[in-house]
Amino acid sequence: MHLELNSQLQNVTDPLFNIAGIIDFFTNSLVVYLILFKSSIMKTFRYYLLYFQFTTVIMDVYLAFLMKPIPIYPVIGGYTTGILFNVLGVSSHIQMTIQIFLMGIQEVAIFFAFLRKHQSIVTINRRLELKKFVYWGLIVFFHFIMSSFVIFFYFGSITKEQQNSYIKKNLPNLEQILATFPSLEIYDREVNSFVIVSFGLMIFFITLLFVGISVLSFQIFSTLKRHKKTTSNRNINQHRAIFQAIFAQFSVISFCFIPPIFVVILLILEVPNTQVFGSVMVCTFSFHSFLGSVVLVLTYPPYRKTLFGCFMKKRVSASGGLA
Repeated sequence: MHLELNSQLQNVTDPLFNIAGIIDFFTNSLVVYLILFKSSIMKTFRYYLLYFQFTTVIMDVYLAFLMKPIPIYPVIGGYTTGILFNVLGVSSHIQMTIQIFLMGIQEVAIFFAFLRKHQSIVTINRRLELKKFVYWGLIVFFHFIMSSFVIFFYFGSITKEQQNSYIKKNLPNLEQILATFPSLEIYDREVNSFVIVSFGLMIFFITLLFVGISVLSFQIFSTLKRHKKTTSNRNINQHRAIFQAIFAQFSVISFCFIPPIFVVILLILEVPNTQVFGSVMVCTFSFHSFLGSVVLVLTYPPYRKTLFGCFMKKRVSASGGLA
């Protein structure tokens, strides 16, 4: 395997992570404020939305500041340049395990939000209402799969001696360069196949979530449309506005999750010359919560009115002051 490392890659990714982290922090803070203080008509559903937003905040801070991963494609491996290694000395393998766990928790949280909204809407006719053991069984099931691929990944590491042997055998031209990265972590599927099992379960998990959310969304849409004339316009409009907002946010986040999944497939297939592309995809993923937050604010009327109402008030006040 022949691999060339881009010497300027870290100089590009570090600023991107910092910019993404700062932007994500401010947009996430805005969304948390809106959920806490401008979501009274959501009732208890806002706590599910808040849970999802908190998982997003934690993952963004972790990825942009604490970890800062630099992958080495098509090798399954990379190194980190964030606070966790530079200050605390946490290994890249532990950091990556935590990152996979946080990604899994975030995806379960968005599914949980859809499931809760689905159950609050289908009570209109009670035909699709789930029993409690089925409802919680789904939550436990997805948490179980998520925990499984995290555990498989954790036990998918190899020793430093095995990593050095892998580099000498497959990357002899980079042996001296890679030796300068103290946080480097390499995985060898032939020595320990758990890492491939983990990736397979990850793809299965995400596919299952997407299918589940698609089914829930279709049933929500069908129920709202079917009972448009038999239920009060106020209730229908409230349900529709909340559903449209979280569906739009899910669509954006799903689009941002596609690149990392695509990169995982490239890793499994060992497609060459993907280092720069893969690194850009990781950095692009770090902007996903900013895009999701913007879409949520713009598509949910109470949030939109609050945000633009503040701007309009400031403009009116400024105009009055000048007059």
